[in-house]
Parts: sequence; C-alpha cells; structure tokens
Amino acid sequence: MPLLCLILAVELFVVLVSSYRHGELVRAMLPPAAARCLAAGQEYAEAFDGVTILFADICSYTTISSELTARQVVALLSGLYDRFDKLCEKHGMYKVEIVGDCWMAASGAFPRFAPREAALRAARQALDM
Repeated sequence: MPLLCLILAVELFVVLVSSYRHGELVRAMLPPAAARCLAAGQEYAEAFDGVTILFADICSYTTISSELTARQVVALLSGLYDRFDKLCEKHGMYKVEIVGDCWMAASGAFPRFAPREAALRAARQALDM
C-alpha cells in the first residue's frame, strides 16, 4: 500500500509539473489577455487598426544551411533570432512567430500604438536588424 501511494504521488507530481510548464509556455507565447481566455476555456479574438507586420527572411538560407552541420544551423538561427527578440523589447514590438528561416513581428498590437507610430517602430527595428 505505501508503494502504491508513492507511485500515485509521483504521478500527480508529474501531472502538476507538466500543467505548470504548459501554462508557462502559453504565457510566453501569447499576449496576457489571450492566455487568460484560453486558460478559462474561452475563445479569443481581437481587432486592431493600423498594425505593421515585419518579416525577416534569410537570403540564400538553403545554400548557407546546406554547407553547415545541424548544430551550426541551430546556433546561427538561435543567435540571430535572440538578437531580433531583444530588438522587439527595445522597439516595443511583439514577436509573432518563426517558421523555418522566416521571423515575424508586429507593431501596434501588443502594446497598441497609433498606425504611424507602429510603422516607425517597425522601420527602426528593421534598420537595427
């Protein structure tokens, strides 16, 4: 019986840790309002006026990556995207996603800015990149 209780306690602990990590991941990936709605089982949708989207794509990525090892490619992308993410903090932009070698961020949504200010922030970030 004590062994069964220990096994159940360990399984409960694993479930709680997994749930906590899931929540942390959701909060890291989504704006706070969206994360709260999803955690409550509600849908989330919001309209924005004058949002500027910034895309960054690595020129000749296929050629470059074919000449590197997998670890070198990961190091290259990680280092580059970490710098881009830090620039988002500097310019008040929101990183939306990364798909392969394409990095995407939005200005004017989280936090909200007037359309002209959103465009200027995106342009400044692009110049810094």
